[in-house]
Amino acid sequence: MSEQPIVYPRRISHAPDILVIGAGIIGLSIARALDSLGFRVDVLEAHSPGAGATNAAAGMLSPVAESHERPEFLKVLVQARDLWPRWAEQLQTETAFDVDHQSAGALLPAFDTAEMEYLDKIRAAAESLGEPVESVDSQSLQAQYPEVSPKVRQALFLANEASVDNSRVTEALSEALFRRGVIVHRQRQATKIQRSGDSLITSGEGWRVASQHVVVAAGAWSTKIAGLPKIPLAPIRGQMISFDVPEWQWSGSI
Repeated sequence: MSEQPIVYPRRISHAPDILVIGAGIIGLSIARALDSLGFRVDVLEAHSPGAGATNAAAGMLSPVAESHERPEFLKVLVQARDLWPRWAEQLQTETAFDVDHQSAGALLPAFDTAEMEYLDKIRAAAESLGEPVESVDSQSLQAQYPEVSPKVRQALFLANEASVDNSRVTEALSEALFRRGVIVHRQRQATKIQRSGDSLITSGEGWRVASQHVVVAAGAWSTKIAGLPKIPLAPIRGQMISFDVPEWQWSGSI
């Protein structure tokens, strides 16, 4: 099958300045930001917006709890977390989508000595950044959160950790791009990027598109795109369990 150029029904004869590969939260956010700066932007998505790691996530904005072992990177993540309230408000103003941003904190339980020692490392990382952190003993934990297992020996409460509904964020960003006239091409899996003169040609099965720049935001699947430097990326599978807890009053993360 010969490759055909993508046709632009809303921007006749205008190829994008910048092509974003990947329509997860990262790719959609980048496209929105670039459009705000005046660039013509298109997004390519192998499936549908948010279909990859975005919708597989739990929406936790918990850098201290999850990335405490990399201090320099943790500083960047904490700064990003703290930008979320204003960014979520901007998205809601622009699209009328409430992304359910919650700043109720995170509670980290420990069932044994090894887990308690792990919490000590998280506490040290939090204190090094001036993050509020509180140790909660078993008795206090049961008094405040009676739904938590009585087998928990100790817990750590990180007040600044947050969460968001990642599905709603995807919907809000998709709506924002639609209103701005930024096209998200679905079912367009990029397989190759190559330079042609002053342009970059991104292609897939039966199609190709030229742009001045390409932003690769395809996550762990970026390694499948020929023409890129070798990137040490690999998908990591996690597990999630959904519980029906009608009496649960706390909106934080555990």
